[in-house]
Amino acid sequence: MTKRIDDLHIVDEKSGKVVTDKFNDRHDYWEVIMGLKNKDDMHKGVANTLDDDDINTIIATAECFGAEDRELSQIYFDLKVARYRVFDWLAMGIMSVGDNGRIPEQALKVFTHSFIKSVGIVSSFIQDLRETDYDVIRTWEDISFKEGK
Repeated sequence: MTKRIDDLHIVDEKSGKVVTDKFNDRHDYWEVIMGLKNKDDMHKGVANTLDDDDINTIIATAECFGAEDRELSQIYFDLKVARYRVFDWLAMGIMSVGDNGRIPEQALKVFTHSFIKSVGIVSSFIQDLRETDYDVIRTWEDISFKEGK
């Protein structure tokens, strides 16, 4: 079965039927994030166009969900200095889980959930982080970045 991402589901290419809408491991989440890269509305070329308020929103969310100084510095570097596009930054975070990751796992789950919920539209992602109380709405907890199936 060949997989492709269609409307945030994993779909069998031959039949066109949804195989799952609950992803099983970090590779599935990575595929979804990468599949949404064309929805990014806050970039110029390969660089993000996040302003300081946008980056502060991401950093504050990360801090709220367990990021320590080293991780906060990495997030700041990735988004402000290196100016990675958000889908790239999330994809790197997903693939580095458990290997001295770039983003603490709990914060990464919130970011991944919000990004998918926002269908990859970065301005909507930032707005969602500002408006949704993820301490109360805990649907992100179902995300698992375990390796393999």
